[in-house]
Amino acid sequence: MTSPAAVRDWWSAFAPSLDLDVLAPMALRGIVDVTQTDYGFILLRDEEADEYVIHSVRGLPEVVTLQRVGPEAVAAFQDIHEPILPSSLPDRSPVRKATDRLGERFTRDLRGARHRSISLCIPLHGRDAFIGLLAVGVLEETSERARAFDLEIVTGLSNQVIAAFQSAAVHEGTCVSYHQMIEVFAECIDARGPHSRGHSKSVSYYASLIGRQMGLSESELETLELAGYLHDLGKMFVPEELLKKPDALTKEEYKLIRDSVPLGADLLQSIPGLSEVAETVRHQAENWDGKGYPDALKGEAIPLGARVLSVASRFTSMLSQRSYRKAMTVVTGAMGTLSHESGVSLDPTVVQALLSAMGRGA
Repeated sequence: MTSPAAVRDWWSAFAPSLDLDVLAPMALRGIVDVTQTDYGFILLRDEEADEYVIHSVRGLPEVVTLQRVGPEAVAAFQDIHEPILPSSLPDRSPVRKATDRLGERFTRDLRGARHRSISLCIPLHGRDAFIGLLAVGVLEETSERARAFDLEIVTGLSNQVIAAFQSAAVHEGTCVSYHQMIEVFAECIDARGPHSRGHSKSVSYYASLIGRQMGLSESELETLELAGYLHDLGKMFVPEELLKKPDALTKEEYKLIRDSVPLGADLLQSIPGLSEVAETVRHQAENWDGKGYPDALKGEAIPLGARVLSVASRFTSMLSQRSYRKAMTVVTGAMGTLSHESGVSLDPTVVQALLSAMGRGA
């Protein structure tokens, strides 16, 4: 039996996480270790497909992760908010039958397994809905391990897992709403220009594409995605008639456009948690050769995120119609221009990453 101290150490290691991709496998590992069972799995709901998919497994072949079940397979658990011990339920109980079917389904490929019962099942709930379940079990019919764990400890731990998944699900839902709000805000910014509708979303897409091609971390990709959506925030300080002006800009008007970049960055800097996004936005107009603005940074002194954003924004702009030119073609127009500007205004490594991601790399 795992000691209470070990349980506390395990819990403190992952409980603060609000990321389901981190929380799920660690929670499963902990429950399997504490109960000393042979296998376990976590089913989570795929809202788009209205199915439940295997998110994490332990003691089962990876092929199991390809399996999906419909809502009917887990319907018996949806109104239960506490850990379930199937062995304590009547054989004909809907919950007992459902756990037996799940245990049989996900262990059928294990050779020599004579007994596949689920020993413990933990229904998982989000803000206001059932999101899945965690289950662990044994494989030998004579095994006493299913009854050997300390019920009080396991019940307490199970309730903590339930609470952690609730917090993570709420956090995930909040993040989705947050991103949706940013997308809508970016659309409002783009709508102020005659040819910029959808521009910020495209910049965000290409910035993320380049970042993945370059092997950047998830946090760096998140920064790029947000910076792409918000890179033109400063244009909120520019008169709309100037953004829609069909003729060439005067020096004074061009200065207003230039000054809007750091203004947008300053606004982002004032928001907690967006300092890296603000830095990326601030330096997006710096040039590789040091002739950009606002700080005339050169080469690798320019933050990498800003160099990526610069290429993404430039590429997206080339593909859009302007009052003074038609939209460029991808291959002969935009990619050719990027190659020409590589090493001058744009970071050659970042340009090459975009070309490679688009299937045009050297």
